[in-house]
Amino acid sequence: MKHKQRRLFATLTKSYVLFGITVMLLYSTLGFLIREGLDLGRSHEITAGTLVRPDYERIPYDKVEGASGAIQILDERKHVVYARGEVNGTKADRYSSEELLQLLEDGTGRPYKTTLASFPSESGQTYYLLAMMPKRGAYVHLYINFALLLSFLLAVYLFSRWTANRITGPLEKIVRGIRRMRDGKYQERLSYKSNYEFAQIQEHFNQMAAALEHAEREMKELEAIKQRMMLDLSHDLKTPTTTIQGYAKALQLGMADNPERQQQYLDIIYRKSQTVTSLIEDMVQLAMLESPDYPFASEQCDLAELLRNLAIEFYDIFENKGFQIEIHIPETQLFVPMNEKLLYRALSNLLANALQHNIEGTQVSIRLEETTNAARILVCDNGAGIPSELRDTLFQPFVKGPMTQRTGGTGLGLAIAHRTVELHQGSLRLSDEAAQTVFEIILPK
Repeated sequence: MKHKQRRLFATLTKSYVLFGITVMLLYSTLGFLIREGLDLGRSHEITAGTLVRPDYERIPYDKVEGASGAIQILDERKHVVYARGEVNGTKADRYSSEELLQLLEDGTGRPYKTTLASFPSESGQTYYLLAMMPKRGAYVHLYINFALLLSFLLAVYLFSRWTANRITGPLEKIVRGIRRMRDGKYQERLSYKSNYEFAQIQEHFNQMAAALEHAEREMKELEAIKQRMMLDLSHDLKTPTTTIQGYAKALQLGMADNPERQQQYLDIIYRKSQTVTSLIEDMVQLAMLESPDYPFASEQCDLAELLRNLAIEFYDIFENKGFQIEIHIPETQLFVPMNEKLLYRALSNLLANALQHNIEGTQVSIRLEETTNAARILVCDNGAGIPSELRDTLFQPFVKGPMTQRTGGTGLGLAIAHRTVELHQGSLRLSDEAAQTVFEIILPK
């Protein structure tokens, strides 16, 4: 069962939802950290002046200790009468004026900021509040903002990478595949797992690549056939023309010293010229049939009558060569759409092929059968058969069996017959049935 791919819209929606959830969780976590560090973040705002109370026991010491600071209450003689928290630089008993001034200097190397404020007590005495708060609290908000920005950028980066793997990954493979196709590497195929849309692109790309690869292979095969045809044609033309030139030259030089030899030379020249003419006519006929602009026209004709006329024409030829011919044609009419002239030529080529490739005593039969939607013609013989190495290329131009090479056939007859049947939207194939060579033609009604 084929796996159902998720559509791109659903994938993007899912990714955006996950991104939103990630950002919400991120900000929730940071919000908790912000709340925890809020007092520390405001520690730089806590000074001695904001903490003083007439009753120093009511001073909010918890804020100071929560921010890792320290507070000391000094009397008029600078003796420490009360203390909360402990940091470096504080004294447990008393301070001199010089020591207080030194503490109040805001040096860059000191981790604490020291402030001093005087206040009257409820009894009317003057006291001093010495507050020492960590300087790092002044940078907490900056750190938090930086952490928020960094976390957001990290979330965007992770989301972008995830989206890239899901979207740009297949796109890069598609682009790479197109480039390889552009370079003529039609064996390239895409292979990746992705959304429905990209899966469709992959499927159609691979189908296109397979079609182009098949077309390229066919083109190479056609080019090879074309080259072979040219070689065969040049050979088939060269042999008779060389013979014609040789005997014509002999006549020109007076080498035929009597009328009988002159007539013999002329007969040879005539036969060879007929061979050249037949070859040229067959080539022209095949070229016309292969042309996409060939004006093929058909009309309803009686196929049974056409085969009867063909059998009459070939009957004496078969008898004279010692062949046994059997004809099985129904007396009823059988109308099919056809080009009578072309089809007559194609069937003649099949019978001529049977004559040319077999020896005396061969049995040849012509049979016409009617099916529901088609007419079936069988041309059979029990002769020498067709070599297995020729079966795959039998209907290609210039394919010749041993007898054709000896008798001087053009090797185009079966190619013309095959193309003619194709123009009739039919089929021509070779099969073996009970030690017989059978050419079967199917023509639609």
